[in-house]
Amino acid sequence: MSQDVLRQILIKADSQVEPIFTWDEVKAWPEGELDTFLKLGLLQEISPAKSVICDGCGDGCLEPVEYLDGPHVGQVRAYVVCRSREDIGRIEVIPERVKRWKVCLSELAQKISDALGENLGVQIIATDRIWWVGSLQHGKHHVDVFLMLGAAWNDCESVVLNSGQLRGASKPLLLVPHTEPTRFPITIIKRIIRLTQQLNLNKGAIVLDRRILHAAIGEAYGGRTRRVQPVVPIHTQSGITWRDILIYFVNEETVRIEVGDKIVEHRDFIEMGFRDNRKSIETPDQLWEHLIALAKLSGSKEYRGISYHRDKKTIKNMNEEMGRQAYNSALRDAAMWKDRVGNLRTRLRALFPDIKGNPITYCGWEHLYQTAFHLECDPGMN
Repeated sequence: MSQDVLRQILIKADSQVEPIFTWDEVKAWPEGELDTFLKLGLLQEISPAKSVICDGCGDGCLEPVEYLDGPHVGQVRAYVVCRSREDIGRIEVIPERVKRWKVCLSELAQKISDALGENLGVQIIATDRIWWVGSLQHGKHHVDVFLMLGAAWNDCESVVLNSGQLRGASKPLLLVPHTEPTRFPITIIKRIIRLTQQLNLNKGAIVLDRRILHAAIGEAYGGRTRRVQPVVPIHTQSGITWRDILIYFVNEETVRIEVGDKIVEHRDFIEMGFRDNRKSIETPDQLWEHLIALAKLSGSKEYRGISYHRDKKTIKNMNEEMGRQAYNSALRDAAMWKDRVGNLRTRLRALFPDIKGNPITYCGWEHLYQTAFHLECDPGMN
């Protein structure tokens, strides 16, 4: 899906290597995704690759591409030569494999400026590194918004110190594609926002939730602001139901999301909207722990859910067998799960806004909560 591809583009833009996608990377994208981002202008096809990974012997060597005339007039064929084994020799390379696409950094800045609702255009502060993309008015605070690539690179300090407009901004807000710096060379930057957590693609347009930005400004510069949990929704096609969704815990912090038979993306607990905002360090909240508990107890694809006696009448009947302490514990457990499941439903509906119905149902006669979607975890987590 487009959201996962957008995340890959942002990560590539923030990497220290040249932000280029090869055919071997792009071919794994869902059909039509490449065209979507070419039309948006975030990707641009560039000159063919001079070398590709040789798939002759399985060693994965990077070999130069050689071109020879084909059997027909004007036809050119591409080859690589396996240098690891003499018996393999020359291997033909299909034309698509030499294609490459570069992330258009200036267009990324422009799309972010458009998402902010600015009509002033962007200003280049440092070529291919820092842009002024707009401003926001939050109460009495006028905040300049900047986009910076490579905020965690070794040359970050020199780039920032040579950027007078960023250093001179009285109240700057810094956006980074993916990686936050462990420390920043100027103390005036009080808030840094990762776009992989905030940027969204909806109906062919880049969307940035301004509520998140205003919340960040309120935290950095004061003012009464309700803290907003960052959730980038996953939009699904018409006809998709909860039964088509799989949330699979890869580990304690990351899930893989599938819609139908397609992997949509991988997200951590922050990107899922389960960060504990009461703490300064990045830790998951209690709802994330409850979602993990549901995943661990789901058992198999045929049966997924957690069973416990919820109604007071049933628990009271258990009192003679369990004892008063166990009875009170069961009551607390019932109340806790009722509250947590309600909150989980709200989070999941926000994550998949296009899917109707209840993501977690309650079966009264079996006394269990059951997910309407597939919820599983890696066997190593049990």
